Formats: sequence, C-alpha cells, structure tokens
Amino acid sequence: MDCVFLGSAAGCSHSNNPARWAMLDAGLGYETSASYVEMQCGSGIDSINHAAWKILANHADIVIAGGMGPRAVELFRQNGIDVVLGAQESDPEQAVLSHLNGVLSTGDNVCDHG
Repeated sequence: MDCVFLGSAAGCSHSNNPARWAMLDAGLGYETSASYVEMQCGSGIDSINHAAWKILANHADIVIAGGMGPRAVELFRQNGIDVVLGAQESDPEQAVLSHLNGVLSTGDNVCDHG
C-alpha cells in the first residue's frame, strides 16, 4: 500500500488528519502516507483525483481513496485505472493481497449518490 487519500465534509472531525487515524486503525503501517481533504460536496472526488495523479505519474501503484461514488468510479475507469468496489475483506493489507492474487470477494457499491 503506497498511500491513502480520504475526504469528508467540513467539520466532521476534531483530528488534524482523520485519514491518518483511519489508516492506522485499519492496521496499515506507519510508513504508509495518508492525506485528508476537507470540503463540502467534492472531497471524495478530490481525494480520488489526488490518488489518480499519483498513479498516473508513477509515484504510486496501490492507493486507497475515499468517496467512491459513481462519478469517481467513472473518472478512474476513463483513465484506465481498475476500480474495485464492495471489498468484503476487512483487513486492508489482506484485501490488496487477495486482489493481486485474483481472489478478492466483492459486492455492490453502497454509495447512493452521483
């Protein structure tokens, strides 16, 4: 896992970097960078744009990005980036390994907005 980008609407957290805390709570190592985008309506897509830029610039291979609504998925796919939704695995590192080995169990995207 190269990095994590998460976003949310303003005022949802008292932490300076909720992405870092979420990443550590998920069991990813301290060496994994985490960035947080805070803004009304658009933080998820902005987080995903940051992830896409890193991948397209060859600065990262595997990134977890927040806000996987339909528009974000469409933008990733338009740029040839594989999008995995509804991963059933709760351990992020195991989810990546399962995906790389072609055995990751997935389901529907639970996001219901565009």
